Amino acid sequence: MVGERLKRFRLARGMALDDLEAAIGELVSKQTLSKYERGKMRAKVTTLNQIAAALGIKFAQLWGEPNQVVMSSGLLIPISSRMLGNGIGSPIAWVRKNRSSYRVLLLKC
Repeated sequence: MVGERLKRFRLARGMALDDLEAAIGELVSKQTLSKYERGKMRAKVTTLNQIAAALGIKFAQLWGEPNQVVMSSGLLIPISSRMLGNGIGSPIAWVRKNRSSYRVLLLKC
């Protein structure tokens, strides 16, 4: 999941793997960055922190904000406490129950 977000943020900024490699001072190679994005390797926390800084995002955004659910399609659904006020309790359960009713809430990161 971190790799998917990493790729989404990189592409949203119009960066190639070469660009990100240069932005992090060649801390890791573009091949390694590609492996992170594809989930073939796990990055160290310190490496992810530098990648997040190079992308101009908060480190936590690579992990996902606590008030968002990431669907398998890569779409982010913001979940507010008001939406959960119906007693369902879990954002995942809420999405499963309401996904067709709230399509307008689907956002690309």
